[in-house]
Amino acid sequence: MSIHKQAETVRLFEGDRSLPISNDLIAQAYSLPRSPEELRLKRSGFYELADGTSAFTDGWTDYAHALLAGWRAHESTVLPDEVGTHGAWWRLYKQSEHRRSVITTTLHPITRQDDGQPVARLDQDGGLLLRGRQTFGEDARFADELLVFIREEGAAEPTAAALIPRQTEGLRLTPTYGSGAAESSNGPVVAFYEEVAIPPERLWVGQDSGSLNRLLGHPLVKSLADYQRASRQLAAIELIAGTAFSLADHTGRGEELHIQGELGELIQGMETLKALLHAAELGAAASPAGVLLPAAASLHAAALTAGETYGRAVDALRHIGAAAFLANPFITTADSKINGQPSLLQFAWRLAGSSEAARGRLHEQHAFGDKLSLSQELYRHYPAHLLRSRYREFWQSLQPLDGNYDSEVRT
Repeated sequence: MSIHKQAETVRLFEGDRSLPISNDLIAQAYSLPRSPEELRLKRSGFYELADGTSAFTDGWTDYAHALLAGWRAHESTVLPDEVGTHGAWWRLYKQSEHRRSVITTTLHPITRQDDGQPVARLDQDGGLLLRGRQTFGEDARFADELLVFIREEGAAEPTAAALIPRQTEGLRLTPTYGSGAAESSNGPVVAFYEEVAIPPERLWVGQDSGSLNRLLGHPLVKSLADYQRASRQLAAIELIAGTAFSLADHTGRGEELHIQGELGELIQGMETLKALLHAAELGAAASPAGVLLPAAASLHAAALTAGETYGRAVDALRHIGAAAFLANPFITTADSKINGQPSLLQFAWRLAGSSEAARGRLHEQHAFGDKLSLSQELYRHYPAHLLRSRYREFWQSLQPLDGNYDSEVRT
């Protein structure tokens, strides 16, 4: 499906729905915030189209644009020894920005073809030849370019990254589809790389896992991407929570104390996530490049809280609707729709009981890093010296009972 960039509004079609994408929204994806107002605008992204039910719901397009924008601003700070080595790549990126190209990505590995050949190998011109298959989100159907992280299945980290136009020879995008009329008619997109030639100028980082992972893991590069991701997850959690409250009222289960307890814990998780995002905004500071970035510690805590709260929201909705789900054998058929729209029960099933819901939960809790890796990242970036100073201040403030204990108190 082509995207007409010359029109005032770009329209993408998902099934029988038309999703308008303004050029302002695409320009916002390439922007870098310099003020608190501009930072708050970065909260929204492609995922807000159609109230968060469009092909961009998974957030991959927003993640790709935020990563590239962060790298654009801070490459000289993060990789000072390699400044000037990516001039051709810079020109290509600026061309993408000028054309208002929609870019998406994925962090899933590339699976080898049946012949067992490596997924990437160097060609004689210094570029790469890519072969294999890789899973992208549904938004890949509408992307102009793919930000491809080249990581073989079983490898811990990617070794290279490239920006590949969708029209590239040898690249084939194949959509998959959900099962059941009540579920989404669309699903992930599989990219097949059949000897795709990537010229050197389209390599973000080529065959250098150390440099690539310093870029991907550096707060200056990934802060905006993490900020948008946590904000998107909050919106998704609120949708599930609203459905859970409505279903509890509809089924009468809202009167049960244990259901009230589950919903109370869900409220606590949502309010904690809101507070952390707000704290990240209040503590935002300008980077060396003058980009206003959210406070790292609050942001990492928000990312960790978002995944946990998403899982709690799905569990609560599934628990509330369990009996009704089991009692309705037609929940996955179109017959239970009302005026062509899913009923409350059917929508709850889509969010909590369907195969789409199971995949969505895995995506939100693992695609961008699991609980352990996010906790480790929070530990690494937390300003623990502030806590240590509190400890010292506390003990130094104590007055000994007599002079004999002075050295012990101040130890």
